[in-house]
Amino acid sequence: MMDNIRFSSREVKARQIAVRLLPGTDLLTGLVAVCKEHGVTAGCITAMHGSLSRARFVWALPDPKTKMNAKYGDPVDVEGPLEFICGSGMIGVYEDSGETVVHLHGVLSDPDQGFHGAHFVEGGNPVMSTMEIMIQAFDDVTITRAFDDETEFPLFNIYGKDE
Repeated sequence: MMDNIRFSSREVKARQIAVRLLPGTDLLTGLVAVCKEHGVTAGCITAMHGSLSRARFVWALPDPKTKMNAKYGDPVDVEGPLEFICGSGMIGVYEDSGETVVHLHGVLSDPDQGFHGAHFVEGGNPVMSTMEIMIQAFDDVTITRAFDDETEFPLFNIYGKDE
């Protein structure tokens, strides 16, 4: 028996958007621009692969001073060429500003075949030759990113359009 199961969910219908980001485009800035072009304020990235000239990302580190005993470290930069093997993410809007936000995680390999997996941050992720992406847009829900008191992290919350 499982105790303490907690979740929030909504059933959604998706429309699909196929994307190719061109060389030199910053990964996250480009994704936000595509979302704005197609009116995506709630959705997810279901598939992506390609290459980056360099990458900038963060990952969770232990921190006993926080409620979750973790925090994100300072951004790390890795020089390329880099093979972006796979990625996925959530798309929503910031609760306070209403601006589109993409929360993206991915795995890449460096020139020495070392692997990195992390949370990508805006700026510092220029596409090398291509980045091919599939986005599912959800027009029947609202996804907002806001600071969560329980975890002390900015997190997405999913609401029905009528809430």
